[in-house]
This record gives sequence, C-alpha cells and structure tokens, in this order.
Amino acid sequence: MKDSKDLTEQAVREAAPRCSNSPTAAGQADQAANKESLIDAINQTFTLFQLNYHNQFFSAFPDQQDQDFTKKLWLESLGKFTPQQILQGAKAAIEQCEYLPNLHRMIQLCQQQGPGGALPSAHDAYVEACNAPTPKATYRWSHPAVYHAALETGWYVLGNEVERKAFPLFEKNYQEICQRVLAGEKLVVEAPELLEEKTAEPLSKAESRERVAELKELLGNH
Repeated sequence: MKDSKDLTEQAVREAAPRCSNSPTAAGQADQAANKESLIDAINQTFTLFQLNYHNQFFSAFPDQQDQDFTKKLWLESLGKFTPQQILQGAKAAIEQCEYLPNLHRMIQLCQQQGPGGALPSAHDAYVEACNAPTPKATYRWSHPAVYHAALETGWYVLGNEVERKAFPLFEKNYQEICQRVLAGEKLVVEAPELLEEKTAEPLSKAESRERVAELKELLGNH
C-alpha cells in the first residue's frame, strides 16, 4: 500500500496537466472544469491529511458534515491557487507540520508554491537576503523572488537597519513579488557581465628609460 507521501506525489503529478491552462480567457466550460479540478484537489488534500494525521484528523472532523463544511470553506479561501499549488501545499504540510494544519497555515503553504521552486517564508527570505554574500547577483538564491525583494528594499537597509525596521519593508516587497510570481510572472537574476581583462602591452626600451627618468625627476634624483 502506498504511503501518504507517495499518494501526494502522484496527486501532484496528475494535477499538473489540469493546471497548465489558465482560466482567464476560458469560457464557462473551462471555468466549470477548473472548479472541478479545485474541488478534486481539496478532496485529495483531505484524503491525504486523513492518512497522515489519522487521530488528529478524526478529532477535528468527527463526522462527514464537519468535513463537508470545512471543504467548502477551504474551497472558497484556496480558490485563488491552482490545483497543483494546493496539492504541493498539502505535500509541504505533510513534510513540515507535525500537527494537522489549519486553513491559515494551509494558505501560507500554498503561497510558497510557485514557478521556479517553492517560495520560502517571508522571514526565511529576509534572513537569506541579509546574509547573502557579495556579489549578490551571482549568489545561488533559493528563489529569484528573494533577490528582487531585497533589491527593492535596498541592500543598505538590509545591511544596516535593525530587523524590526527592515523586515516589515522587506516583507511588504516580498509579498507583492510573490503575488506576481503566483500570477505567472517569471523572475530571473541577471548576473553582471564579466569585464574582459585587458593585457597591457609591454613598454619599449625607450619608453622604459623615459618612464624611469620621469620617476627620478619626481623623486628629486637628478
């Protein structure tokens, strides 16, 4: 029998094709299909949580009516995410959370699932930005969103201001950039162009003598 992690991986893979089509320009049929995919993702999430948090799950949802009511609430709150992001969030919950996650925690986990890899939490991103070595553009960032949020906040602020002042600024920028990522924007970190080293041409004997004479004159050695 497959364990919950295997089932989660399978669910995410199966959801991926359904997530590839954006509902923005779709008609009513596509919107209905998208809602069905979201409902399916919520149902699979609850099944996975039941398997992984067995006693906690049945303590939180003692009967089917409780489950159905909570699923409806989760569908309304998680509807801004794709089915794949929801299932990736469920996978992250199983791997990271000892206890059954509530809706607030699930929203946070879904927010971290975006193109280019999982988005770190705002505070983890802040710590990474503060500790990143120079040159910043060549550092291997956990996600490009962290670099761009740091760039927007300012390296001087991150390096000199105390956390209670710098973190709120960074968090605001980071959350805005994360929303752009979740909306489909692809971010890149452009490495600076390497300057070509120019090899100086050796001086001729005459130029060398002239240079030595100039130095002697400057030093007062006539």
